[in-house]
Amino acid sequence: MRELSDRLKLVVVLANNSSEPSLEDSFAAGVFFRFRGARVESYELNNFTSVIGIREGGELIDPINASMVEFFARKLPAWHSLSAEIILLRDNGSRCIEIAYRGWIMDEDDMVLEPVSGVREHYIARDPPENYPENPPDSRWAGKDFLKYKTYVLNICRLEK
Repeated sequence: MRELSDRLKLVVVLANNSSEPSLEDSFAAGVFFRFRGARVESYELNNFTSVIGIREGGELIDPINASMVEFFARKLPAWHSLSAEIILLRDNGSRCIEIAYRGWIMDEDDMVLEPVSGVREHYIARDPPENYPENPPDSRWAGKDFLKYKTYVLNICRLEK
């Protein structure tokens, strides 16, 4: 068995497995990550257009040394995928790295009513899927409330000898 290194390379892939393209916008599609036990040491955007770092309270910061990041794309055509790379640096004394993640794509055609503002906006397809009405397919939980959305969680741990 290999020991968990101080550095871990993640290859991020967001795929549009649909015949419909995303909306074309600054934030048309993306992937969110939250890391526990590690921070971002470096990243490569590859096909994504931008990345942000995020503090727990929702404040935007530099992605380097962040424990939460989100990659964005301006467009994701039908049946296409985007990739990026992240190098994580394990926190001192951390036996496990927890990686929580979710992907999302804004639909080009389908609109939904955001019930708080009463504004019609583009449907946001998320993976993992949300349970409506608890987690809506709209942008209601932007800002600091973004952590309410579901994520997949993966733990990578060092084996004790």
